[in-house]
Amino acid sequence: MYLDTHRSFEDRAADLVAHMTLEEKVAQLQNDAPAIPRLNLPAYEWWNEALHGVARGGLATVFPQAIGLAATFDPRLMHEVATAISDEARAKH
Repeated sequence: MYLDTHRSFEDRAADLVAHMTLEEKVAQLQNDAPAIPRLNLPAYEWWNEALHGVARGGLATVFPQAIGLAATFDPRLMHEVATAISDEARAKH
């Protein structure tokens, strides 16, 4: 059922997890989740850090520490930084 795109996301996810062993489930909790070929599940690196830009995914725009940005007391600037990070994340992924 988990490969049936006509099913709901919730049903597909529940079915996929039901087919996984305990070891496979635990391994998926790691940022470098390994492939599970028997379930047609590819490896996936999901770790990302948007605090300084979209890090760990190749080249990224880097911003100052959040505490430094907050010290500007400039909500418009914070919004622009967040927008840049989210745009970059969508472009990369």
